[in-house]
Amino acid sequence: MSSLNQLQPTKGANKSKSRRGRGSSGFRGDTCGRGYKGQKSRSGGSIRPGFEGGQMPFYLRTPKSGFSSRKQFVREKLPVSILNKIDIKLHAEVTLDVLKELGLIRKSTLFVKFFKSGSVNQAVKVVGIPATPGSVELIEKAGGKHAES
Repeated sequence: MSSLNQLQPTKGANKSKSRRGRGSSGFRGDTCGRGYKGQKSRSGGSIRPGFEGGQMPFYLRTPKSGFSSRKQFVREKLPVSILNKIDIKLHAEVTLDVLKELGLIRKSTLFVKFFKSGSVNQAVKVVGIPATPGSVELIEKAGGKHAES
């Protein structure tokens, strides 16, 4: 029976490392597998991604369209059912600051709007957060109140 100190890898499992640039005995001597001459054979000679040899690159040839609004980083839409996650004993009124504190919206968010999705199971007072008519109906149906300002 063998011991842990006698364990060895099976024959052929460990391949010796290729020694580049160490002469003809080192498998990759002379040009080290880079070929002769040219930018890619020189040290530090690399070509950036997307470079097409001086030809106008594809990403510059293709037409650009569309637009990315900066408002998307400060606005969020929330389903009204998210109000079920708020403990009304701790938070009497639901405001923007309460949603941030509970981690339901990002800290960078400035504008939030509730939309009708799911249901509301508790009487919640929403203050200072706009909502669609359908979501206001769900809040009031559950016994809560919605005050825009």
